[in-house]
Amino acid sequence: MFGQLDELRRTQLGLSDDPRLPPTCGGSGLRTMCDPLLLVRAWKGAAMVDGLLTTALAPAIASPVSPISTDARPRPIRSVVIADGPDLDCPADSIVLAIGVQGDAIAALVREAARLGAAAVIVGRSLTPADDPLPGGSGIPILRLAEGVSWQRAATAITGMLHGPGRPLTGVPALDEVPDGDLYALAEVICELIDAPVTIEDRNTHVLAFSARQEEADVVRIDSILQRSRPYDYVETSMDAVLSSGHPVFLPAGRTADGSEVLPRTAVAVRAGTELFGTIWAVVREPLTPDREALLAAAARAAEHHLRQTGDQEDTTQLEDRVSALLDGRADAREAAALLGIAMPAQVVCVETSGEVPSPAGDLAGYLTRLAWRNRICAALSMHLQGAGIPAVAASVAHRVYAIGSLARHQQADVLAACNQFNELAGTRTPVYAGLGRVAASVEDLPRSREDAELAARTLRHLHGPRRVAPAEDLLVDSVFLELSAQVEAGERGPSGAYERLLAYDALRGAHLVETLSAWLDAFGDVTRAAAAVNVHPNTFRYRLMRVEEIGRTDLADPEDRFALGFQHRLFRGRADQG
Repeated sequence: MFGQLDELRRTQLGLSDDPRLPPTCGGSGLRTMCDPLLLVRAWKGAAMVDGLLTTALAPAIASPVSPISTDARPRPIRSVVIADGPDLDCPADSIVLAIGVQGDAIAALVREAARLGAAAVIVGRSLTPADDPLPGGSGIPILRLAEGVSWQRAATAITGMLHGPGRPLTGVPALDEVPDGDLYALAEVICELIDAPVTIEDRNTHVLAFSARQEEADVVRIDSILQRSRPYDYVETSMDAVLSSGHPVFLPAGRTADGSEVLPRTAVAVRAGTELFGTIWAVVREPLTPDREALLAAAARAAEHHLRQTGDQEDTTQLEDRVSALLDGRADAREAAALLGIAMPAQVVCVETSGEVPSPAGDLAGYLTRLAWRNRICAALSMHLQGAGIPAVAASVAHRVYAIGSLARHQQADVLAACNQFNELAGTRTPVYAGLGRVAASVEDLPRSREDAELAARTLRHLHGPRRVAPAEDLLVDSVFLELSAQVEAGERGPSGAYERLLAYDALRGAHLVETLSAWLDAFGDVTRAAAAVNVHPNTFRYRLMRVEEIGRTDLADPEDRFALGFQHRLFRGRADQG
């Protein structure tokens, strides 16, 4: 289904704070109110015209703001259009997702959608159920996004049913309601159903997704996830048993050739007829009960559909290696660019999240959680760039997420816009910072673009302000100060001269001289405005300024002295705040 997202004008993806859960479900992985299958159930027995019926959206995805006539002829839905303001350009019979549209702009958008012949408008939850933006009638249904439903979930459900083939049902609601292609959500659901940590692997035994609770597993499982090494003797023996059976297979405890303990497992092949798609592995303490074994078998049937959805994606390890070749400027970079389909010029995007990356040795559960989070961030960034029509690849490399977007037919502004859309939903609760590097005219220039992008992302994270997406060129001053701060700290150097004397005097007397200097510099020497900023009388402020010159032994009228004070105040601002 996600391969169809490039048909949308703009794509939105919401991510939960917990990377182990389905996107933006915001709670149990078994939650059903926000899943597409309810749409399928709502359509049973209904006459379908060209795909979707507007009446089928309620109540799983959205509920009507005003009553929808049951006598009205069902409207066909032929496309989904995302709007972030009253200006709209959509074909007839579209569902309009009013992402970010609020207040009076909702009524304007609805009127424009009706004029263009849209089938329905879905608005956000800021519109209460009691509200009706057009009490006199709009001519088209207005629906409110249901609680617990993200814009991504709505777009996924609708576009999936428009473009995607029907998916086979297993009869297990939690499995049938996993969004198409979301292997992490599927792994989490299986984990809850059989009460065991789970991995989903491709036909080459590469881990595609994993559930929570991996800290309960053994070294074989951890090495598989971290892609460090593989005990081939165990893999070969166990795979023979799993692939030769059409049912889940229990594998007793054992040891690898190097003596590492291997906990018992139950595994099942994911196949359609003779075609193998992958395997599901669960670390268990004892054989599964018949009921749980049946659930795992059902999970294999569900996984076949999801693995088909992701089957055309390149092997993760190979993709990361080729992206690394471009970012590092390796000898095989040109070959990697050709294989990835990245035409020059191109631009590197680096994404960082807040918080430190845990060590797998010190905090394995935390490390794996962050790993899953990065993988989903990576998929989200790739989808947003490709959804904007920009040829791009994304990979998780060295605790960061990188994307390389081709600008052969696009502008830098297009990449920036796609990254801003990605950040609006990906970083709603857990901050995500995206830095954009310089444009690389050739493959050889990509490492410089990477350096710029890393510095920009690191600078945005350090500033910890409202701005979370920016090209490196817009952060020149901030990034220079960040690099200088790192050099100063590495050399164990601190404030000096007049600024050091002011800090010491404030620490001893609490005289607020650094605060006075800061306010005066920020106000460009306007005493009245500076005094108001620190809530003191202008005469008191003038006295403090005089003390700044006396204690600091400096002349604020001297441009060089002012620059030195302002520079150090910016460089050591954190120390001044702590003081």
